[in-house]
Amino acid sequence: MMNRKSRRRAEAIARSNRLASKTRPPGGTAHPVPRPSTPRLHAGALKSALLTTAAASAILTAAPPEASAQIVRVPGDPRCPVIGTTATCTGNLADGLVVNGTLVQTLNVNNLTAAITPASGRRGIIVNGGNSDLTINVDTGAFGISTTGRNGDGIVATVGSADIALTSVGNITTTARESAGIETRVNGNGNITISSTGDISTTGYRLSNGIGADVKGRGNITITSTGNISTTAQLSEGIDGDVDGGGNVTITSTGDISTAAVASEGIELDIGGGGNGAITSVGNVTTTGRYSEGIDAEVQGGGNLTVTSTGNISTRGPGSQGIYARLRGDGDITITSTGDIIAGGADAVE
Repeated sequence: MMNRKSRRRAEAIARSNRLASKTRPPGGTAHPVPRPSTPRLHAGALKSALLTTAAASAILTAAPPEASAQIVRVPGDPRCPVIGTTATCTGNLADGLVVNGTLVQTLNVNNLTAAITPASGRRGIIVNGGNSDLTINVDTGAFGISTTGRNGDGIVATVGSADIALTSVGNITTTARESAGIETRVNGNGNITISSTGDISTTGYRLSNGIGADVKGRGNITITSTGNISTTAQLSEGIDGDVDGGGNVTITSTGDISTAAVASEGIELDIGGGGNGAITSVGNVTTTGRYSEGIDAEVQGGGNLTVTSTGNISTRGPGSQGIYARLRGDGDITITSTGDIIAGGADAVE
């Protein structure tokens, strides 16, 4: 049975399709948003449903063909010497990094001499691992990561059944569709820990989260963001933490978050299979699209849910609560808000 979240997303997609068909330019081509093939509960899962072809699915498990000899491949590039299973990359890494995470389990990126600005449609840093834990430490200093073109995520890390620990220091900017600032995925069981210090901006057409963490099996997610996050595309959360098979999700944000399109929550937490969820937001959260809560948290299968907001929350679109919290199963919900909440098209708190 489709839940409230899935219904609202389906409605948002249908409305976008209708709008696109009405506004198709003469002789031009509209770009409607595909409908998900099955009901989904969150943007991470919806992204998987939308990317149904083998070629599209490969973006999170394989690097695209490389046209530039300057792209840093790890292991194998002298700019990234490897000792044991630890690689340290320094200097000019402008064309991006493609890392074999089955051979390199610890990646250190620091002391850069240029920004990471890969060719259009390529990621800044991509680490594809197997069933070994990954530790990724990226410090771009004042240079940052900037990408263009579809599927041009700033940092991507994927594993099978293993843990991901990612620390990012520096600003990240992406400018095309399906291009997140930071995207992590555990395809089996495992934990994800993300610490991001710096501003993140995504301006793609759709599916471009600021920070995304997705565990397909059972595991825990911890996300700590210090910096401002902005997204302008539909289905693009500021921060998104999703566990499908049960576990705990903790999200802490101390910067401002803004989203500007349909179905793009400021902070979203989604747990399936039971577990505890906790969101702490210190900065201001602003959303302007339809069905875009400031803070959206849902636990299915029982557990406790805690939401603490000390900044202001403003939502302007229809069906967009300031804070939405839902528990399906046994447990308690605690909401504490000390800032102002302005919900232009829905309840302030639900």
